[in-house]
Amino acid sequence: MVADLSGLSKKLNLYSDESYEDFRDVLTDNAVDDQYTPLAAGEVKWFGNDCRLESVSNTPVDVNQDQDFLSDVIGPGGGELDSLSLSHSKLLLHMQAEENIKIDIIWELTEPHTPGDPKDYTPIAVYYEGTDSFTDEPSFDPMDSGYWDEFLHDMGIGPDPYADNDE
Repeated sequence: MVADLSGLSKKLNLYSDESYEDFRDVLTDNAVDDQYTPLAAGEVKWFGNDCRLESVSNTPVDVNQDQDFLSDVIGPGGGELDSLSLSHSKLLLHMQAEENIKIDIIWELTEPHTPGDPKDYTPIAVYYEGTDSFTDEPSFDPMDSGYWDEFLHDMGIGPDPYADNDE
């Protein structure tokens, strides 16, 4: 089975803007197991304040399909597409404010520095699909969520939006 990336082209790659850096880093840091390989399908990892990532699937990417999309993902300095080994992880992010947020991560696989170790997985794209809290429509930008500040706090990367700051 090969990854179907067709739905990702309409979404925002969180690597396109550094203001998402902490958010995407927490996601990618928690999307791997103790061996730094993507969580196995069905595996759940807890982090932050009752947040969890649930792995849905990990699928190799056929770099011969969706070449225009993948060329945009790797950018001009990303190397030759034919020479890359890519993998696509689908996950569900569950937080107090919202559950079942779809997270997609595209990883570049490289040979390990130490022979016999598993391949190194480097995230090159992260996509978010939540639900707009006002319209119940899909939202591809986590900052558009009415829960953005809560997301950051629950993930351990932002202040409590409900704390009394008058002290």
